[in-house]
Amino acid sequence: MSEYTEQAEKFLKSANLVFTARLVGSDCPQFCTDKEKGVDLDKVDSFPRKTHIHGKHYLCFLHRADKTLASAISFDYWNSYADEEFNFVRTHAGDMSYQTLDRVLGRKGYNDGALGVLPLKHKARTVQPYDLLACLTKSDPGAFEQFCSEYGYDTDSRKAESVYHAVQQEWTKLARFFSPAELEQLQEIS
Repeated sequence: MSEYTEQAEKFLKSANLVFTARLVGSDCPQFCTDKEKGVDLDKVDSFPRKTHIHGKHYLCFLHRADKTLASAISFDYWNSYADEEFNFVRTHAGDMSYQTLDRVLGRKGYNDGALGVLPLKHKARTVQPYDLLACLTKSDPGAFEQFCSEYGYDTDSRKAESVYHAVQQEWTKLARFFSPAELEQLQEIS
């Protein structure tokens, strides 16, 4: 077990939480510029992608085992492009030559063995508790101008405003669900 996995599991146990994730599909998050193009992540010609750089969509849940406080919270989560590429190769490697994989993925590596054993022998990569916990908003984003200054957004941008509101909503949701002590522990997960 990695240090990161252990950190997440320790937090879940101390907060008496159970993590579950349900695959939603291949849809795009709101920030993806390919959202309107309907790019299918499961098609062979969908790799490599220049702007469509996320993986599958999951709905992740944190449930309180004892239901003493708010009993559940959910988040949309898109796994990484690297995980999706791994799963793609794992699924299609038996059907393709190494040269075809190199061509489809737009890089070298499978053909010359640089990446080691093909991932067929490994489980598909899905979202894990650490993946979700590490990317949650861990503190109040403050005022819009402060947020823009800290993260390099232009205060005269509708996109920045949209991002700010999403971060603010996530923070409000977390602050309602977790106790102050749990929020402190969550801040240590990085």
